[in-house]
Amino acid sequence: GSSMSQALAIANQTDQRANYCKLLIWWKSPDEVNDQELLRRIMNLGTWEMWQWAWNHFTKESFIHCLEDARYGDFSKGSWHYWHLRLSISPIPPIPRNRFLTENEEVKFPGT
Repeated sequence: GSSMSQALAIANQTDQRANYCKLLIWWKSPDEVNDQELLRRIMNLGTWEMWQWAWNHFTKESFIHCLEDARYGDFSKGSWHYWHLRLSISPIPPIPRNRFLTENEEVKFPGT
């Protein structure tokens, strides 16, 4: 019946999530990984297949939140540009820099 195929589909999705967790965040068990953490890794390091899966499983707002919440090192230049274009966000903001330095700031040490 349809409930059986429904159950299989859901089990399959769970397996897929677990697989992606193991590939991208191998140092944690899948149930320790929160969705945003997984989505951020998929957005940056994922394959096209993972991106399609994520696109079907997360809201557009989730993707936007990952970008707005990004820290230095979360995204490569390529994935940063790709997702802003895919989500129709323009102009594309500069990729997050090392959080200790702003654009024109020099390294300052206490007491100097």
